[in-house]
Amino acid sequence: MEKTAPEWEKVKSEFKEWYFTNEKKFSLVKNMYQSLLSSLLFDGAEITNPSIEGRVKDRNGCISKFERKYLQNYNSEDISVRSIEKEITDLIGVRIICSYEDEIAKIEEIIRKNFNVINTTNKTQELKDSNSFGYKGLHLDVRLKEERKALEEYQQVSDFPVEIQIRTIIQHAWSSLEHKIIYKKNNSVELTRAANRLAALFEIADSEFIQLREKTKSVAKEAEIMIESAETSITTGSDVPADASKIIDFVTFNKFLNMKYNSNFFFSATNSLLEEIFRNQESFSLTVLTKAYEQKKEVVEAYKTDNIRILSMNPLTQLRHILYAYDSEDYKNLLTDFQRSRFDEYLKVRS
Repeated sequence: MEKTAPEWEKVKSEFKEWYFTNEKKFSLVKNMYQSLLSSLLFDGAEITNPSIEGRVKDRNGCISKFERKYLQNYNSEDISVRSIEKEITDLIGVRIICSYEDEIAKIEEIIRKNFNVINTTNKTQELKDSNSFGYKGLHLDVRLKEERKALEEYQQVSDFPVEIQIRTIIQHAWSSLEHKIIYKKNNSVELTRAANRLAALFEIADSEFIQLREKTKSVAKEAEIMIESAETSITTGSDVPADASKIIDFVTFNKFLNMKYNSNFFFSATNSLLEEIFRNQESFSLTVLTKAYEQKKEVVEAYKTDNIRILSMNPLTQLRHILYAYDSEDYKNLLTDFQRSRFDEYLKVRS
């Protein structure tokens, strides 16, 4: 069908009217899916801080895509607004960006359990089948399941399909660069070879991040075992493991804080504190940390409770006070003059 045919011009005009009439609904659908996916992925799912984005394709973008990919498949008498609506399955889109490539399958499983998947485009499998490099990701065209459509809050937006894209941070970076740089240039042999080299590096990066995550977990588990062993030895009066008496490393220090305060801390905050401790005591070890914590944690907790109206003590600040209470000479610089003065006064009254 010729793009300039009167029938097509009429359909374009009708589609723009249809789009304008439903535009607010499109936004409602997008927001609803983002909210629903957020609750599904953050509610006990083992997905590392996924990012969920949404967008509604503008009407000219829909028309342009239909002209480019689908118009030639229609006869003039068959073309209609419904034709565009049917072919442009990504009019409403939600993108889930995860940290690791092996999380894509977990996210897909959650989506298939909660939505009707009407079409799947597996970019990763396509690349494997063609033995080539490029954008990897999973695209699922979905609709609400009947039981959810029956709920009153979904009835207004239940008729529209949504494309859900699932990709890693690395794949997202590649996709952004590919569209901005490669697709806007001439598709020369040199450019294609350069793009393939880059795509291969991005693929390696995704794989390496998974390996790094697993190694980090292994090291953290070893640190946890050593911490528990050191605690047992100190409590029972038995010999402390030799590794616990060595200068403490960052992973062990961070794991200790996570275990004691049941919280994850920013790398910069814990690393900065450990560096500060080393400036006060170069031989700081897990043994010292464990002894200080076991002997002085109750004093600091009581100090925090007694002064709750005037003090704000996060876990790292509490640890500073614990170390100072354990050895006021070695760790006096962990507190400010004001903090030391107030804490010293409390310790005198308490004693």
